[in-house]
Amino acid sequence: MKIAINNFTWNVSFVKSFDKEKFGTTRYLTQEIQVLDSLSKEEKLRTLIHELTHAFMSSYGFGQIDEWTTEVVCDFMSTYADSIVRLADSIIKELGIKEEK
Repeated sequence: MKIAINNFTWNVSFVKSFDKEKFGTTRYLTQEIQVLDSLSKEEKLRTLIHELTHAFMSSYGFGQIDEWTTEVVCDFMSTYADSIVRLADSIIKELGIKEEK
């Protein structure tokens, strides 16, 4: 699925496996986010929030910050955390991801 972050288009997908042990990945050059499909709904959401945070950092130019002080982290979170979580929730809902029984 395609999403927009600060006028950048990112593709989000859920994949069967990775070549290394990981739950998700963000590819900056191709603007792709991948999350392991075999995770529980809660793990998918948590991993998606993590990967979206990378995408937000890249899309809003935070990747060029050399030193992440507590103030920089807090400013970033106060500005973007709500948008990241809402976007993750909407992706999970739109894709119809439900908790397995």
